[in-house]
Amino acid sequence: MVPVGGHLFRLENNKVKPVWWILLFTLFSSCSSIDRMAVDMTAGLLYRGSAELETEINWNDFKQGAPANLKLLEGLLYLAPDNTTLLASLSKGYAGLAFAVDETLHWRELYADSGVKTHLKQAVAHYSKSVKYGLHYLALHNVSYQLLSSQAKIEQGIGKLLDQQLDGQQEEDRVAVLFTAQSLGGLISLQKSNYQLIAQLSVVKQMFDWVCSKDSNIGFGACDIFYG
Repeated sequence: MVPVGGHLFRLENNKVKPVWWILLFTLFSSCSSIDRMAVDMTAGLLYRGSAELETEINWNDFKQGAPANLKLLEGLLYLAPDNTTLLASLSKGYAGLAFAVDETLHWRELYADSGVKTHLKQAVAHYSKSVKYGLHYLALHNVSYQLLSSQAKIEQGIGKLLDQQLDGQQEEDRVAVLFTAQSLGGLISLQKSNYQLIAQLSVVKQMFDWVCSKDSNIGFGACDIFYG
């Protein structure tokens, strides 16, 4: 190995071959691993810290603060697309934003009878994001939406499937399933003319059944609201 023009080259078969790219590849791979480790550590802290936002009693503060927190989580997810903690947090966060903010403002639109549907569209968009992140979480545990839909045709089929693939004692699993189901239910409620969506009510029901059988107090009374 000899220095040529400031770079290291290896002499093989009388040819000069650059090896600096190997060093760069190793460097960038190490940086990527460090980034993922940092994201994994941060994701856990943010997941636990998100409980503070749930205690916010000022609706305007929640309305203004939640989107920024969610964009931060999405930025971290960009670095670690399969981080389950981030996926569960985002499914929960967008479900909460759609329910507490967008649907509240949508009802104001309805009462105003103005024909404006800005907040309806926002609610659908945010519920859709929640479902997307939740389904990604489930897919990482070998549970596709197609599989959920097929098992919904069987009595307690989804519950048995989730028992096989998830740990019902793990809060993260319960959170991901709960808010995916809530958001899918929200999409159905807001788009009652979409008969394909309405046909998925059994999926929502069985997902709630599974979660609420594990923790009936999850989500500050989400089970009571759903069954009520």
